[in-house]
Amino acid sequence: MTKENKNSEKPQKELQEKYMEFKMLEQRVKEFQQHIQALEAQLNELNEISKSLVDMKKVKSGSEVLIPLNSGIFAKAKLEDSGEVIVNVGAGVLVNKKIEDAKELVEKQIAEINKIQQNMIEQAQNAVVKVTVLQEELQKLVSE
Repeated sequence: MTKENKNSEKPQKELQEKYMEFKMLEQRVKEFQQHIQALEAQLNELNEISKSLVDMKKVKSGSEVLIPLNSGIFAKAKLEDSGEVIVNVGAGVLVNKKIEDAKELVEKQIAEINKIQQNMIEQAQNAVVKVTVLQEELQKLVSE
């Protein structure tokens, strides 16, 4: 192998390595975006729950209410106690909670998801910066 062939292989190998790194980072950015969107959906759902809890306080015990079974499907029911809700605390365990306590629990979840989402946004932004730098490096290597 001549010295010239060795020299031409080095930029080619570097180009391949940078390209692989670029593709991996690009995929990671897409994954961050998907996770951020999923967190956004969770936040929207939790905000709706929080609003529902506020509205629930305004309903009198014994009132007829609509209970959502699924998207756009409801059942009529009579509300026995408008001051409490039943909360799933995990592992199939249900507990009675006052509406204020349930709302506080939801607000804590919202704050926690906001922190996670902000962290993911920062990580995604850092990855985008790295992708941009790698893209510039790849363009230089290709043009050489």
